[in-house]
Amino acid sequence: MIFLQDRIILENQRPRLLPLEPRAEIPTRADASSVVYRRWLKEKRVVYGTTLGAA
Repeated sequence: MIFLQDRIILENQRPRLLPLEPRAEIPTRADASSVVYRRWLKEKRVVYGTTLGAA
């Protein structure tokens, strides 16, 4: 149910790939948890669905 509610938002998200490089976007205070999450993904070497995994 929740996935179906968020599906339209997820399918239309821009950029399609999550940028992990800090300079790719300008973070604000509200993005603090997102910055920590992206840093964690990078430490875990997760690249699928990110700009680091783009060929």
